[in-house]
Amino acid sequence: MKLKDVKIGQILNDRFGNKFEVKQIDNGDDFMPIKLKCVEFVKDIYTSRDKITQVGYDSWFLKDRTRILFSNSTIGEFLKERFYSDGENNSSNDDDDDDDDGLELIDITLNDVKCRFLFGNTKAVKKVVTLDDLYIYEEYPTKNNTRIDDIIVDKFGVEYRVIAKYGTNGIEVVYSTEFTGLDDRIFDVNTKMHIPFYNSSYSDNILTTKEFKKK
Repeated sequence: MKLKDVKIGQILNDRFGNKFEVKQIDNGDDFMPIKLKCVEFVKDIYTSRDKITQVGYDSWFLKDRTRILFSNSTIGEFLKERFYSDGENNSSNDDDDDDDDGLELIDITLNDVKCRFLFGNTKAVKKVVTLDDLYIYEEYPTKNNTRIDDIIVDKFGVEYRVIAKYGTNGIEVVYSTEFTGLDDRIFDVNTKMHIPFYNSSYSDNILTTKEFKKK
C-alpha cells in the first residue's frame, strides 16, 4: 500500500492475517512514516527492531523494503567485515537462520547524505512487514485476504469453502446442496464453483467475489 492512500483510522491487513489501525502518519519521514496499532493478532511480525506479539501493540512501520539490507548480501558482508569485529554483533554474524531477533537499525552516509537502513539475517527479514506489504481490509474475498480453507458466505448465509486459489484470477469453492432425483428422492451433494476476484472492469452480470463475505 502506498503512503498517499493511507488515512487515520483505516484498518490494514498483512499477509499473515494480522489487522492494524492507522494511528499516526508522518509524510516527512521517508523511512518509517506510519504508526499502526495491532487490533487483531494472528502471528508474530517485525516492523523494524520492534516485534508485534499481541493485540494492543503499536509501532512505526517501514515505508517499503528498499531500506532493508540482508546480512548475507554483498553489501552486508562488506559492512560486517569493515565495521564489526568477531562476536560483537549477533544480528549480523553470518546468516544465522536460528536467530529470529537478528535485526538492527544502522545509518550509512553516502555523498554526505545519511540514510537509515534495517539490517539483519534472512529469517528475521522474512518476518518484517512494511507499509508496502499492507492492504485495506475488505469484507469480501480478495487476492490478499483469502486463503485455502477459508469460509465465505452469500446473502442467504450459505457457506462456501475455498479449495483453490488461482493467483489474481479467482478462487474455487465447494458447497453442500440438495439434488432432487427423478423419483423425488433428495440427495446431498457437494458442488464446485469458480468465482473470479472482483474487478471494476467486469460487467454487472458477471458473478464475482464481491457478492460474498468473509466469515
